[in-house]
Amino acid sequence: MFNFLKQSLARKRARRITNEYSYNIETFHLQDEGDIQFANWLNPLVKNKIITQSEINFYKRFIKPGDMAIDIGTNIGDTTVPMALAAGKSGLTLGFDPNPFVYKILEVNATLNPDKVNIQTFPCAITDKEMERLEKAFGRSKMEVKSGGYLNNLELRFPNEPARHKLLDIIGDLALIGTPVKAHIIANRPGHSSNVSFARKIKQHIKKNKQMLDVPVYDPNQAPVYSSQQIEKTLPHRYPFLLVDKIIELTDTCIVGIKNVTFNEPFFVGHFPGNPVMPGVLQIEALAQTGGILAINALPPGEYDTYFVKMDDARFRQKVVPGDTMILKMELLGPIRRGMCEMKGTVYVGNKIATEAVLMAQLVKR
Repeated sequence: MFNFLKQSLARKRARRITNEYSYNIETFHLQDEGDIQFANWLNPLVKNKIITQSEINFYKRFIKPGDMAIDIGTNIGDTTVPMALAAGKSGLTLGFDPNPFVYKILEVNATLNPDKVNIQTFPCAITDKEMERLEKAFGRSKMEVKSGGYLNNLELRFPNEPARHKLLDIIGDLALIGTPVKAHIIANRPGHSSNVSFARKIKQHIKKNKQMLDVPVYDPNQAPVYSSQQIEKTLPHRYPFLLVDKIIELTDTCIVGIKNVTFNEPFFVGHFPGNPVMPGVLQIEALAQTGGILAINALPPGEYDTYFVKMDDARFRQKVVPGDTMILKMELLGPIRRGMCEMKGTVYVGNKIATEAVLMAQLVKR
């Protein structure tokens, strides 16, 4: 507890006073690189950097021995050194940082490990001429760069205001995904360009895997909502044209049925000899029969016949063959009015979409 209070007090003091901080050279024993030295900044607001073999191996995936690497905004060299170790002595690593307080530590790290790295540093600091121009623009007699790397033309409202600004940038940019994200995001020197690129990749991943989220779960051991006998009491269809074996899920707006496709189906005799494939129109019929149960279940008690009205956006994405289990999902797109209903139908085989279409049918009481 005493150490925590001591560190907290040091952080508060560091926020109020602009100071130069010294450094401490530490040695890290790595499996492949051997002993690596690194100068850690003794600023109480900054955590000590730990050089790890896994971090270096990460950069080795992109940087080969002899390559030239560029690190912009290097800070004290916490990413520059691992990049330089990946490029090796025969390579060249350029480090740029405008903050004079951290640049002095960066220069020290550039001189360490001379037999393993080749690092050249550049301050890229604001020149006196540029500082004079800024003084005129802001109407101040003296401009300087604070220890946090920002100009003294205003006082920060919070000690960690730059971090807060970056955090809000990340939140705003990730909103472009268009889907709520529940995740732990670690951002290293984020910017709008990298944030938007990251959001784009997440959006592409969601779009690619969205269908996986909608795949119904079929457990053969679970008792069906409708058995084949109950289906025959609801639908007028009979063998060989009854194409739904059982119903495993039923709500007011969605239904999921099962059709086990066997080699004994009569249509396989001619479709096709030596290459049995279930006709796409029969897959649509299986969807329609499944949707008919949903629609009839929503109507007052009685006997009904269902008739196709139209079919839109039908797509047949993969073959259905003997041995497949068709998972038939129908979702009501709107309320049933005057016996007319419209549904979105999807046939799954495993976790892949085999067929999908939007179907409209009319229900007529006998």
